[in-house]
Amino acid sequence: MPTLQRLILVILALLLSVAPSARAQHDDATGGGENGESSGSGDDRENGDDGENGDDGENEEGDGPGQVLIRGDDWQQETARRWLSDRGYSITPVSEYPVFSIWLYDFDAGVLGDEDAANVRQILEDLVSLQLIEDGEFNLPMSVELGVGQTGSLWVSGMSAGRFDSQYGFTAINQAATSAHASGAGVIVAIIDSGLIPGAGLSRTYSMNRSYDFVNHTGLVPGIPSSDTGDGINGNGINGADEGVGHGTFVASLIGRVAPLAKHLHMKVLDDEGTCKLSSVVAALQACMNENVHVVNLSLVPSTRTRFLKFPINTVRMNGSIVIASAGNTANPINPFTESEPDLIQVGAVDSVNAVWTNSPTNAAWVDVMAPGVSNLSTASGSANSVLPGQWVIGEYGSVNGVTAYAAASGTSFSAAFVTGAAAAFRSANPDWPNASMPAANIADEFRVRMQEADDSANTIKRLRAYAIVEQDPAVPSCEGDIVPFGLNGQVSCCRTPADDFVYYSQLDLHLSPSHDLRRILRADLDRDRDVDQADLARLITNPCN
Repeated sequence: MPTLQRLILVILALLLSVAPSARAQHDDATGGGENGESSGSGDDRENGDDGENGDDGENEEGDGPGQVLIRGDDWQQETARRWLSDRGYSITPVSEYPVFSIWLYDFDAGVLGDEDAANVRQILEDLVSLQLIEDGEFNLPMSVELGVGQTGSLWVSGMSAGRFDSQYGFTAINQAATSAHASGAGVIVAIIDSGLIPGAGLSRTYSMNRSYDFVNHTGLVPGIPSSDTGDGINGNGINGADEGVGHGTFVASLIGRVAPLAKHLHMKVLDDEGTCKLSSVVAALQACMNENVHVVNLSLVPSTRTRFLKFPINTVRMNGSIVIASAGNTANPINPFTESEPDLIQVGAVDSVNAVWTNSPTNAAWVDVMAPGVSNLSTASGSANSVLPGQWVIGEYGSVNGVTAYAAASGTSFSAAFVTGAAAAFRSANPDWPNASMPAANIADEFRVRMQEADDSANTIKRLRAYAIVEQDPAVPSCEGDIVPFGLNGQVSCCRTPADDFVYYSQLDLHLSPSHDLRRILRADLDRDRDVDQADLARLITNPCN
């Protein structure tokens, strides 16, 4: 922002200065509550580039806001700190998210009461309207749950692998043809969720050999993720204990079936009750930028509508990622991701006969597509929690004695997983994007257009038709790590013959070029470490089919 413009805004801000809060007036009257400096002195707990979110903002003294997020450059951050301090609300930095110019702060006084929260809300709105900051928001909770306590993901255990394979959702979107045509090879899908359950048999096969953990404050974690565990305690007093455990595993299993060769980068933000803070999602989106992921799955929603994620989500989309979000399980016609409609693909749920789920938002212009997400339960006497045959959405829920365990559930989280798989297939079918004809910022828009065109029905909100989205694109080689477009007699093959050597080496040389855009699909990355180098060449020579 130009210096003269800032000077004018500062003068205007002083003229329109907001009155001190009730807390500040009380402190002045009693001689206490000295504000001191609020420019970040003291414990300045920066988190570095990995986006760890430090303190999660919970406080046993109350359930009001205890933290605030502010977006703006250094001058704007300093301005916000001084404005809040002058009005009795001093704050201390906790974490920085430099990709988005966002800082997370603690309120030095702890959790705010209703009156003080309303005062701070007004201060933030004034700062934004005066262009003294870009945006500000309390560190709101986010969740996979319904608004006031009931879960939208009621696990019905005891399902089988056979039922998983035969569920109506795969048939409805034509999963078999989609996976055969565009396998997801070379695509990285970020799953911002609860992580993987230890020993998850199916979903771990899709996982990259590293992950991120923003719950236990460890950031980037090497090895197969296995951080989704519970403590046996009903920590939020809602439903049962550990109700969020298994959510990310369930989502991953559905994505993996639709795009079986896509690799999953798990980003754990949800605790064992299925909740998190806004700052954890900001940290995960920052990691998506650093990783140049192709698709993002966000099967959770803010508890209160907020525009604060608009800029981070837009930044990720402009970088070439397709961001998929669940529409929520409350049938609320108001979008919880305020002003993010151009950047998000938001998904509602339909059942086995294509009817919209009663808990899914309907007739909402911000819902882009409907996808399978409903397990209908029997109402017959003595059949509690019995899923009606052929009317289930099933995913991996964990493992029992080393054997993959499956459960049925309902929720737009799982509808979003089907769409995420379709997006991964779509992305793998267009490996040269971004390029001059398809800039990074347009990739998500193209996917949205394809989705709308794929369903030629009269439905106001279109249904997911995954194969129709990708069938116009060239078929993707169906073996992991394949960099050979043609084998013997022009057939797709992952096995090398002497006659094919020139194809391998010429393509490997192309991908080794330092100018290669890492947002494109690295079909030559045989060892899946995100780099194409001599290690891939050695693997190619010694083990050409893998």
